[in-house]
Amino acid sequence: MRRARRVLGVAVAAVAATVIAGCGGATVASSDSGGGGGGADAPGITADTITLGMVTPMTGPFAALGVDGQAGADALIQTVNAAGGINGRKLALSVQDDQYDPKQAVAGARYFATQQPVLGIWGNNGTATTLAGMPTLQAAGVPLLFPMALSTQLATYDRSFASMLPLSSQFELLSNYAAGQPELAAGKWGILYQNDGTSSEVAEGFKKGKTVLTDNVSFERSATTYAPQLQKLQADGVSDLVFIGNVNQISVALKEADQVGYKPTWYSSLGNTSPDLAKLVGPLAEGVITVNPYAPPQSDLPGTNEFRAAMDKYEPGKSQSMYALNSWVGGKIIVDALQRAGKDLTRDSFLAALQQTKDLQVGGIMPPITLTAQDRTASTCIVLAKVTQGVFRAEGDPTCQ
Repeated sequence: MRRARRVLGVAVAAVAATVIAGCGGATVASSDSGGGGGGADAPGITADTITLGMVTPMTGPFAALGVDGQAGADALIQTVNAAGGINGRKLALSVQDDQYDPKQAVAGARYFATQQPVLGIWGNNGTATTLAGMPTLQAAGVPLLFPMALSTQLATYDRSFASMLPLSSQFELLSNYAAGQPELAAGKWGILYQNDGTSSEVAEGFKKGKTVLTDNVSFERSATTYAPQLQKLQADGVSDLVFIGNVNQISVALKEADQVGYKPTWYSSLGNTSPDLAKLVGPLAEGVITVNPYAPPQSDLPGTNEFRAAMDKYEPGKSQSMYALNSWVGGKIIVDALQRAGKDLTRDSFLAALQQTKDLQVGGIMPPITLTAQDRTASTCIVLAKVTQGVFRAEGDPTCQ
């Protein structure tokens, strides 16, 4: 395992964009959208527009994932829109609401595969839902671009590109890191995860590392209490607890643990690197640590500063969470490839440019990005972020494969 120094870079040149947003399965176009179009070699591409799709929860109990992710995409789109366009074209985004339901995710993927031509699908949120829709996209050859999805199964599609390592690899890195820290290595580690068929990869990855896993228990997606699982973990003496679920779920778990005096050190995944956590639980958020593929959104870096400024300008009041930052980072990579693909743009020329991404700087948010046909993952590192005075702050340098 190696450590990579944080690299500060200049953000890629901005370009113009237009947003199309859709909820409840309907797509609502803005007045400047320009539509999809394009021939068989150039779906979603017209003389003046490049249209991408997104399938994500915009309504329902997990709407925050999609709302945040769409906001990050919208902030990037409008930022680049103000700069004049990509080789004479504007970006457009069409969103299908999957309500965090795999069946709806399949319907959303089918919509883009058969009804509305798009260059690719950008920034979906949800591992199980993204995996559910992937076979439909794969059958139609629609690229899957930088979703907030964390499974080894994504790599089986040769037109999928990941922002980050899958959960298993991220938590194998955490396990190895903990083994090298005497205080962490002396603790008893446990994992409490949502039983959705993919979060279990956390335990699989952690076990591959050098730290012993004491306990591993799950809860159902529909659960409203985690007291039985927490009671078992407490009885087993778990002192370092990895919780894999969304921000609302970990908020409930933090409160329930506090009520019974159970005070482990809490760890979670990147989806909970959000200012919403402190808003929901106040001081109970202090000390929570998350495992991230890149710097937390509130970091003082050129890239995160640009991200927050764009969110403040174009998406005021929206959560500047890791879901939003993930869309922003993925969009930066997409924009760079589109610029290099040139004016005679097709899906194949875009993919070729994407696979030739070399040392792309994104303002220190992550180490320079290189992509190839064989290595389609932007970040192969983790960054630990800890809540300090209500804000997630990076703990040390990235740890990389």
